Amino acid sequence: MVDTGYWPEGPAFSDLEFPNNSSGRLAFGPPPDKFSGICMAGDDFPASTCNNKVIGCRYFLDGVGGQQRVKELWPTESISCRATDGGSVTHGSHTGSTAAGNYGIVSDNPSYQGSMSGMAPAARLAIYKASWGSDDGGYASDFVAAIEQATKDGVDVINYSMGAAAELSFSTPVETAFRHAAAAGVFVSAACGNTGPGPYTIVDTCCFQGWCAAAAGGDGNLLKPDITAPGVSVVAQVPNYNGYTSRSMSGTSMSAPHISGIAAVVMSKHPTWSPMAVKSAIMTTAYQTTRTGPPPSQKQAFGGPFDFGAGHVDATLALDPGLIIDSGAPDWQRFMCGISEVPHNTWDQHAECRPCQVALADAACAPSKYESMTAAQVSRCVACDPSNFNTPSKPEWNGVLATANTGLQPSEVYSGTVEVSEYSHRLQVVLPPGVWSYVRFATFNDDVSGWNGVLPDFSSINLQVFKPDGSSAGVSANDYNSDEQVNLENAPGGTYTVQITADTEEAISFKVHVWALNFTAAAASTATLTSSPSVAALAKAASGAPLQVDLTFARLLADGSSAGQRYLGAVVYSGQPGGVYRRLRSVKTLVSLV
Repeated sequence: MVDTGYWPEGPAFSDLEFPNNSSGRLAFGPPPDKFSGICMAGDDFPASTCNNKVIGCRYFLDGVGGQQRVKELWPTESISCRATDGGSVTHGSHTGSTAAGNYGIVSDNPSYQGSMSGMAPAARLAIYKASWGSDDGGYASDFVAAIEQATKDGVDVINYSMGAAAELSFSTPVETAFRHAAAAGVFVSAACGNTGPGPYTIVDTCCFQGWCAAAAGGDGNLLKPDITAPGVSVVAQVPNYNGYTSRSMSGTSMSAPHISGIAAVVMSKHPTWSPMAVKSAIMTTAYQTTRTGPPPSQKQAFGGPFDFGAGHVDATLALDPGLIIDSGAPDWQRFMCGISEVPHNTWDQHAECRPCQVALADAACAPSKYESMTAAQVSRCVACDPSNFNTPSKPEWNGVLATANTGLQPSEVYSGTVEVSEYSHRLQVVLPPGVWSYVRFATFNDDVSGWNGVLPDFSSINLQVFKPDGSSAGVSANDYNSDEQVNLENAPGGTYTVQITADTEEAISFKVHVWALNFTAAAASTATLTSSPSVAALAKAASGAPLQVDLTFARLLADGSSAGQRYLGAVVYSGQPGGVYRRLRSVKTLVSLV
């Protein structure tokens, strides 16, 4: 577990037969011979703290600036693998116990009665603390050091619930460390860091080693997420949090350890499988419909590949997938060459890149031949250089372009309160009859009581929207944040239900903003906005230069501050381009004033 440390006294991390009362015989034998890790001593954490359940522990802080800097930034932090009580540093204990916590741990939190279990309760844990003060208090250099050390120590699975910045690259230091771990036979499950729903809000690229796991979300990039796993209101072991040692947390951070634990179980049944074979087993057995639904059908779709990847994980079916699809380091290297993560002028130094080098030298792959290519030729050339197809910066595109806009529309504002006894609160939102091109439901930090912008002492809510037929339209559950969005396209009119969930010990008031936009009614000049070119106009792209679209505010917006309104609009593009590089038909840009 590469995270914020853990709570060693937690029953989920005990090696005894009856972990709830720390009694009984040892339930685990000695650590496996293949594991060469250590139990690193530190503050309130002697080297004897590890046991036969948590068999190793190290911490990494050179990147953040060493012990003195950690104490300056987070005075209550322990310079050890110990997770400090309360707040967001409960993160590591929560993810660790979700992945491999002991079975049957009784929750002491009256809000979450029952027992808890990790996905792989018989698995051992090794803790690599690289995030300090909170789950976003780490540096890439420390994460890389932790991943590399875990690989050297002989772990089988790495869970990385740290999320990611919005960088779509396969060669960042952390991604490179993941790739090296996978090449060494280590399965990696990484949280996607989903800030969506919305395009490009699932940002972790880790395509080689295993997973980008999502809890819920809208459109991700082309490859991500790989899979969806439970990530909303997950109850697990934590240090003291408001007097309790179990709490509910939501986010992709909670999804990743579900996959880690399931992967460990699959690997125990198939010990000779590679990380990618395990990945294949989990992806190809996932399901894409809800378990229950309205009559007459008992199942219904809950999204698409950009929402959930291969689907929702099915732990039982993954144990016996039938066909598995494998790949290894040479395949990943060829992929890196194909997307130019390996510069063209260094391809001769990489054996895996040489076939691509030959293909690109082939006259059949010249851009002028693309229109007359056979399917086989397209496949071969695209595999080596997909940037030659459908790339906006190519100079050969020309055609006509027209814009229109919906104007900036004020939000309809709905207010509510989640009472302490409720846990969640529902509102009814009625969209007028017809089909709406784009509908957004959103909440904002500033509209939620208790928000002060300082972690962890603020109120965080989650947003879920249900369609008129009762099925889920989408969920937004950001970690430690109340900026949530659910966006719908081509949404029919009717009564939608908005559910706000809050894990809190005090009443939380909130506002939900709703916009419904109609693209077919867009015009070049509206009451609030003018877009140009407003009529069909010949536009020719220069190499590397984008086409320019001008937006002008036509008049001052009405003051909606008294009603707490915010504004949203859309600019719609249409055109008939020539050539094969741009197939622009009906795309949009959203403009918001919030």
